[in-house]
Amino acid sequence: MDMAFPGPKIQVLLADDHPMMLLGVKGLLSTQEHIEIVGEAAAGDEALRLARQLHPDIVIMDISMPTLNGFEVAARLKRDLPQTKVILLSMHDEREYVDQFIHSGAAGYVLKKGSPKELLVAIESVNKGGAYFS
Repeated sequence: MDMAFPGPKIQVLLADDHPMMLLGVKGLLSTQEHIEIVGEAAAGDEALRLARQLHPDIVIMDISMPTLNGFEVAARLKRDLPQTKVILLSMHDEREYVDQFIHSGAAGYVLKKGSPKELLVAIESVNKGGAYFS
């Protein structure tokens, strides 16, 4: 029995400077009826501007972005829009990146080499007020 998702959709802003990655994440999330993509950005300053304008529940963004990196955007959003949670996407699992993640105030850290299901689990966890770390 297929039931419609009860309650409001999780509003997500996507930010990645690689069009292929952005398209892939968008494709994955668009299959989830309880998630709504409210905007897309290709640079850190654009992600910050859109987040301030749209007030999404979650910003999913690459760490390595033009103008402002994901850590910088996460820290500013934590200060300016504490209700908006940030999930960082990264290909890096080195300790220095983990430390920066912890200090940035982001709620999630998902490795790009992980499974698509892992991103969905991260979204659910972060949306419920938890944290997620690959």
